[in-house]
Amino acid sequence: MAKKLKTINPKLLNIVSLITPIIILLIIINIFSNKDYEITYKIEDYQIREQYTDNDNYYSLTINKGNNNYNFIIEGKENYKKKSINSILEFQTDSETCIILKAKNKDFNPLCYKEEQISFHIVSKEMKEMINYREPESSHIEKYHNMNIYAPLNNDIYIWNYRGFERLKEKKEIKIFNKDIYSPSLITQVNSTLWIPNYESEYYFNSVLLLDMNSEKIENWILPETIYFDSAILGVYDDKIYIIDKHEQKEWEINIAKKEMNRVEEMTYQRGWESTTMNKLLYQSLTFYGVNRKEFITIDGYLYEETEGNKKRLTDEKIDLIARKYSNSVYYFIKNKLYYYDDEHGSKPLVENFEWNFNKDNIIFAN
Repeated sequence: MAKKLKTINPKLLNIVSLITPIIILLIIINIFSNKDYEITYKIEDYQIREQYTDNDNYYSLTINKGNNNYNFIIEGKENYKKKSINSILEFQTDSETCIILKAKNKDFNPLCYKEEQISFHIVSKEMKEMINYREPESSHIEKYHNMNIYAPLNNDIYIWNYRGFERLKEKKEIKIFNKDIYSPSLITQVNSTLWIPNYESEYYFNSVLLLDMNSEKIENWILPETIYFDSAILGVYDDKIYIIDKHEQKEWEINIAKKEMNRVEEMTYQRGWESTTMNKLLYQSLTFYGVNRKEFITIDGYLYEETEGNKKRLTDEKIDLIARKYSNSVYYFIKNKLYYYDDEHGSKPLVENFEWNFNKDNIIFAN
């Protein structure tokens, strides 16, 4: 007798028909989506190494020809696609070489080399003509109190005046204290908020003022624990302040948004969140380094940009002090003059103040 064939359950068929397109779609997404990768390819005599980090969402490019190495990063998937560079223009003087990368729907600033990678803003006049670089227009000077302001100001700058701040864009004073504070080293900026310890206390403080740099609103926050003034700011990471109280030998994490203050039990400092010891925090002046992919440093007095270990010189003149660093810009002093640098505009003077010949301690913030 012939065997009776088994019939497939109609419900099972429906499930399979529903799941199959989803599986195919997931496979396609997996194939074509950006994931971590590293590729190398050549354009004429240039060797290009391109890396993409999906978790951090950025591309890192290294372009090499002979002894010249150019490095830079591109933020975001929408700004670049795999192997997008299709040609390279090269310009040379006796001592400098600049290249301009060409890619579909993407413009790049020139990359320049003179014994080391340098900003295209500081190449020779001859090279600037070759790469069609236009010098920024000269600033005109405005007087405000005892300062010369090189207008216009792109950012809202707050300058410490011993009892509060001068808000330069508004040309107004924001008074904080009734006595002079000469070294407000613990004032810290988180986004558009300034965290200001109560410097009218002695030895230690248990309250801080939160100054909104947009509205100028000031809020008083009573801390659950006291902090001594001999403390040091380790840095800001993920919108939280990390501070080491040297007197009490405690590290604190300060969350301004949630108004929380939590003890950090395992001592850390930011270079990949390495664990360290309390003694090192107390005596080696450790601070966050490498929080941003782009870091600003000084080498032999010159201002440099460091990106993943690669360095680019930004100034032709030695600087005195880095005043404030942000993710893509830096403020620095030369004598009694405050300067600003970003990749798009280069360096420009902002403010001149005779007082800065004597004191430059933690006195400027930008919004």
